[in-house]
Amino acid sequence: MTGLFLILVMLFAMGFPLYAQVEQLPNAPQDEYRGISHPLSGIVYLSGRDGLYKSVDNGDLWGTVFTYDSAELKRFFGIWFWDEMNGFATRTPRRNSYWSSNTTPNPGIYRTSDGGVSWVCMDSTRQFSNVQFVNLDTIFALSEGDVYRSSDGGITWVNVFAGNGITDYSVVDGHFIYALPKYTYEYASIIYPSIYKSSDCGNSWIRIFPKDDNGDKPPHVPWIIDQCFFFAEGKGYAYGDHMVFTENDFDSFETHGTGVTSESELSNVSLSKCLRSGFQMAVAREGCFYSYPVSTSCDYGRHHYTLGDYYGYYVCDLTACEEDTVFFIITNTEIYRYKGSDFHGVGVADLEISEIQIYPQPVSDRFRIKYESPLDRLEVYDMQGRMIFSEKYTGQTEVSVSSASWKNGFYLIKIFSNGNILYNKIIKN
Repeated sequence: MTGLFLILVMLFAMGFPLYAQVEQLPNAPQDEYRGISHPLSGIVYLSGRDGLYKSVDNGDLWGTVFTYDSAELKRFFGIWFWDEMNGFATRTPRRNSYWSSNTTPNPGIYRTSDGGVSWVCMDSTRQFSNVQFVNLDTIFALSEGDVYRSSDGGITWVNVFAGNGITDYSVVDGHFIYALPKYTYEYASIIYPSIYKSSDCGNSWIRIFPKDDNGDKPPHVPWIIDQCFFFAEGKGYAYGDHMVFTENDFDSFETHGTGVTSESELSNVSLSKCLRSGFQMAVAREGCFYSYPVSTSCDYGRHHYTLGDYYGYYVCDLTACEEDTVFFIITNTEIYRYKGSDFHGVGVADLEISEIQIYPQPVSDRFRIKYESPLDRLEVYDMQGRMIFSEKYTGQTEVSVSSASWKNGFYLIKIFSNGNILYNKIIKN
């Protein structure tokens, strides 16, 4: 092992958290930033007031893809790339088009197939935002509160969920779609937030939350829900003033705070999200007159780690891809990169690492877990958020776990004991 790796192992074994690395990128283009997309490991696209930029080394060096003519009105705000060559861009900001429909007088959605060098206008009649891919042929987007679908790569668009003022939606496994209609603050105390689901790629919809309209609004239901992310059928988040996590399409759910404490504060706040999977997430609260920090979570929103408010005026956009542990944050004039095994908050102070004995460290083919209270269940997650081990127990205080088939690297241990959930980490060598 290298000397650096030995140091990391020693710090890990002694209980020191390994914090994410945050850095402002010194070689980033000098521009007014508007949108960012990180479709593949190493590949990053950045849209600005003056042009479109690309990095192939996770932001260390940047090249200019094109610059706008001084008279050009078709300046892109939101950008979404499927891979290195294929992507879409709009002249509406990346966040929900329902809230930002009056931001630009120039509607339209554009497509590139050559890495952003040239663009073709696919529809010039609507203001699109929040593009999500099933594949390069089937694409969804929001337009002024309606959900649109294209089945031919953006050539034609069909309104698949109209008249509900959709604030956000989430596409899962190609044909499940979850959508959130807007409702007004005046009725938030008596009207449930609603969540709809389509199981046939948007052809038909059913309301899955709330299950009925009877009775007063329960205290555990958030006041406002206007954004969502689902990473498997039935399993995901919806959030606004609080976060709601479900594993069964809201037959049951957990509610967790997001730090927004009042309706007046909420009225100045919208949430940008960068959610790589159900296990890793980053959320930025942004406002017109205030700046809010980015927080991350590795346990479905139960605990949040605030990365710090380093971002000047407010966060414009943030993004990550599934293939690496890197995410990017942009403000109007600054770009930050977070990377490292713990970028999503695993191991940080407010996760409260438990005093569970795990040995030997580092782990080889098998390790033991010992705790003073009986163990009910044990789960192990890799750094991409995949659960690779799950086992139930009946009162043992010490168990043995085989790790022979696991790859080398860091893992999060999630332990259930007497109604409590505890966390620790291991490194497999």
